Amino acid sequence: MSDREPPHRGALVPLTYGGKPIHDRGEMVSLTDMWRAAGADPSKQPAKWRELPSTRDFAAHLADVILRKSEDGLFESRRGVGGGTWAHWQLALAYARYLNHDFHAWANKVVRERMQEMHEAPRLAAKPSDPEMVLQVIQHLQAQIAAQNPRVAALDRLEGAEGSRCITDTAKLLKMSRDALTRWLVANRWIYRRPGTETWLPYRDKEQALLLESVPYHFTGTDGTARVRMRLLVTPKGLAKLAILLD
Repeated sequence: MSDREPPHRGALVPLTYGGKPIHDRGEMVSLTDMWRAAGADPSKQPAKWRELPSTRDFAAHLADVILRKSEDGLFESRRGVGGGTWAHWQLALAYARYLNHDFHAWANKVVRERMQEMHEAPRLAAKPSDPEMVLQVIQHLQAQIAAQNPRVAALDRLEGAEGSRCITDTAKLLKMSRDALTRWLVANRWIYRRPGTETWLPYRDKEQALLLESVPYHFTGTDGTARVRMRLLVTPKGLAKLAILLD
């Protein structure tokens, strides 16, 4: 039977399921804690679930369509006390469903309520009747908008550019070498090569997110015959996202 304690004043205590704690920090929830609380099935460890194609597809969809931010902040690996694998709470709910139905039903209610509490807490602390506080909030927001305007405009121009570009041209626009960009794309699971081939291919989630595309490239071989090869291109949307991630 699951239980839940009320949060301490000024800080949220861990959620508990079956007497086992599940920590959360901001919008992040410990998948390692969830795995332990749900029975610690070795075949369903967070690292194994994270590598599933369905998980990568959902993370890409969550980042691009729902949250509209980089995937980099959706997962975290931490060491020491409270370490393990952490994920955005919406990914944590997907992981809960993967673990088992009873745990998912609990998490779908309790984790959602915790996130709602977190978002409501700042609003409850504010005093709309205090003119000085309202003025400070307005000035803070104006300063943030002013600071972001040049960067947002630059990213809008990149995403609005016409036509996709090869890795070499993309690297030039990002002011880095082709080799450095290629290494980053490989390390961050944007592109890969099949064994025995030299052609770069996009990972499915990046292609579905319209960040990369693979198009046929027609050429004449050394023997004079017409040939075709797939060519990897970075879309304008992909270029804008790379500019953010590599900033």
